[in-house]
Amino acid sequence: MNSLRKKDSIFFKGIQNCSLFKHLSEVELTTISLISTIEDFNKGDSLFSQGDKGGDIYIVIEGSVDLFIREGLEKKKRIASYEKNDFLGELAFFLNDMRIGTAIANEKTSVIVINKKIYELASIFKTSGFVEFLKNIANRAGATIKEISQLMTSNKNVKLQFLNKLPKVSVEEQGIEKRRESGAKFKIGNLKNLHIFKRIDSESLQKLCKKSHMVKLDKGEVIFSENSIGKSFYIIVSGAVLIVKSFKINKENKHGKIALVPPGRPLGHLSFFDNSKRSASAIACERTTLMEIELSTYNELVNTVSEETAVAFELLQGFIDDLAVAMVNTNRALVYASSQLGLK
Repeated sequence: MNSLRKKDSIFFKGIQNCSLFKHLSEVELTTISLISTIEDFNKGDSLFSQGDKGGDIYIVIEGSVDLFIREGLEKKKRIASYEKNDFLGELAFFLNDMRIGTAIANEKTSVIVINKKIYELASIFKTSGFVEFLKNIANRAGATIKEISQLMTSNKNVKLQFLNKLPKVSVEEQGIEKRRESGAKFKIGNLKNLHIFKRIDSESLQKLCKKSHMVKLDKGEVIFSENSIGKSFYIIVSGAVLIVKSFKINKENKHGKIALVPPGRPLGHLSFFDNSKRSASAIACERTTLMEIELSTYNELVNTVSEETAVAFELLQGFIDDLAVAMVNTNRALVYASSQLGLK
């Protein structure tokens, strides 16, 4: 009995000190404890290997862990280190339970291993604490995508198409409130055809529309600019948006085309997760209609214990689905780049 209490004490102390779980209540943490174990590793032991199947999350409670990726057939490169209270392994959730690297104990190390069923718990309970947990997971995924994308685009060998000119002032900077129309104008039937809303029932979607804004753009208008601070995120309802990142090449400003975003995909949500600056600019490629949701509105939905919390949760799940697609594509680019390095 004493050993069990000691184990519980270690678990709660370890998980409460981890930023990923700081918003969860005691009841929520107790639920997570039922699908968690504490495991010990000696120096040099592998927690998991690149390419393994597995979606468990690891929290370091003693010691440290290094994460490596393969470069070619024989070389490996350390890409991250994790100390006490850090977490790792969560990105496998976005990659169909595929490990992107090999985690090795750097010394005698103890970790809390949380079963991947935690994502199912979040879907079942849909409490504000679990919403924050998913936001933190999405935050890490978004930050990883930004970091890898930055590495890829800074590579001189990467070939990009460029815009000749980028408008200097965005719709956000001009005052997006001037462009807003009532979200109640959206046709629910049309929205239900978009992937991001597939989890939300018509009645809940109608409520979401009433709390959102409709924003219409002409071809060539910049929605938001790189390095700006966002107070809203957007969902493309119709049209298409080009994502553009600016570079200095031979002392000359260049605007590289990074991605073309179709209807049903979100915009500006990565900055929403981590309160960072916009990592790129967004330009309407044609006449485009957006659903704008202010961050204050979303946070209100999350923090109100009602059916609206479930709506916020389902929308967040839609963001995470989108991040999963982006993470898979980014991981493929990383694997390709690593293989090329190994061949040199």
